[in-house]
Amino acid sequence: MHVTLRTPNFATSAQVQTSQFSDLAKGGFMVIVNDRPDRESDDQPLSSKLAGEAKRQGLGYAYIPIVPLVIAGLLVGFGTRLGNGCTSGHGVCGVARFSPRSLAATATFMCAGFMLVAIMRYMVEG
Repeated sequence: MHVTLRTPNFATSAQVQTSQFSDLAKGGFMVIVNDRPDRESDDQPLSSKLAGEAKRQGLGYAYIPIVPLVIAGLLVGFGTRLGNGCTSGHGVCGVARFSPRSLAATATFMCAGFMLVAIMRYMVEG
């Protein structure tokens, strides 16, 4: 298994097999993130099998298949079109020009972000 260290706390590799999880745990890895959809290829283990082995080895496991990410990207594109610009465009350029539309959009983005952080903290920290 070839693991590429991207930052001191983040590494990537090709599809890992359950037989390699103990080596990853011994190597100091803490979480495995799987972005491949189940049944993408015949040699790929199912995410439920990967999650079970990760738990047995004391590793965290996150299953984030790429298909929902593509759908999310399309929704962001739709929102950008609907909002007449992206969050950065409204926040940087529009606010600098004192555009009423951009001021309202940026205030909406910020409020939504604050609320999401508060909700996520409540869900994670209890």
